[in-house]
Amino acid sequence: MALQPYWALSCYITTFDEVVRSGRIHYKPVGAGTGFIYRCNEKYYLVTCRHVLCIEEVNYMPQKVKIILWASKRGKDEQKVFEAHAYTVSLNLWDGDESVWLQHKNAETPDYEFSKQIGAVLHVPDVAIVDLTEHLSSKGLKPAFAIENKHMVPEDVRFAPGTRLFVLGFPKGFFDPTRPLALSIPATLTSPYGVNFLGKPCFLVTAPGREGLSGSPLLYSDVFLQREEGVHLGTHFLLLLGVFSAGEQLQNRLYFGLGGCCIVWYPGVISEIISNGVRHKIQ
Repeated sequence: MALQPYWALSCYITTFDEVVRSGRIHYKPVGAGTGFIYRCNEKYYLVTCRHVLCIEEVNYMPQKVKIILWASKRGKDEQKVFEAHAYTVSLNLWDGDESVWLQHKNAETPDYEFSKQIGAVLHVPDVAIVDLTEHLSSKGLKPAFAIENKHMVPEDVRFAPGTRLFVLGFPKGFFDPTRPLALSIPATLTSPYGVNFLGKPCFLVTAPGREGLSGSPLLYSDVFLQREEGVHLGTHFLLLLGVFSAGEQLQNRLYFGLGGCCIVWYPGVISEIISNGVRHKIQ
C-alpha cells in the first residue's frame, strides 16, 4: 500500500550529554523531541523547538544530537515512503562556546514577561534550526519529504474555530522501531490563526501535548480550502501551520490550566531564522 509521502516528514531527535568514565568518553541520553525537514534554496534544514536543544536556565545543554530521518540515496527518484529508508545522522550541538544551531535574533535571552504569562521559562520564539545540507550530502542522502514554500498558508486562507489539524511527531518517544514513522496526533484550532497570541508570533491549539512532541509540524490536510472568495477544491492540500510546542514538556499553566492548550509558532519564524538567525553563545 502506498502512503502519503508526508508520513516521512518528521524526524525523531535524541540529545546526549558527554560523560567521561574510566578515561573514555560516553554519551548519555538526556532528552528527546521531534523535528522536521524544511527545504529552501536547495538546502535542507532541521526545524525543532529551541528547548529541545537547550534550556540554559535549568542547566540542560546537551552536547550531541542523533536524528532519525527518512531518506533515499542520492540519484534515486523515490516518491513512496517505503521506498526510502530510515537513516541516523549524528552531530555536535556546540562549536566551542557557540551553538551550531541557529535561533531567532530576539531569542538570545528568555522572554520573562511572556514566560510569566504561560508559566514556563522560554526563549521567544522557541524555534531552532540546524543546517543539515552538508551532513546529508556527505552520506549521499536526500530526505524523502520536506516542507517547502508551497506548503505555507496563503494569506487569503481562513481557518474556522475548531478546525481539525494534526501534529506529526513522537509522543513520549514512541514509534514502531521496525519502521520509525511519526504518529498523527489530532489538534483543534483554539485561538484565531494569523493573530499573535500575547503579542508573540504564536497561536494556540488544543491537543494532547505529550513530551516528545515539541518541534513537530502542525499540519492541515484536506481536499478543500476556505478562501476569501469561497471554498477551493483540489486533489489534496497540505499546509504547515506552525511548529508545535508540547505543553506537558514545558509544564506550562496553559496546558494544565486550560485543558490542553499548546503553543504553536508561526512558520514565518523559520524563514526569519534562516535569513537573520544567530548562534547561541554560552554565558
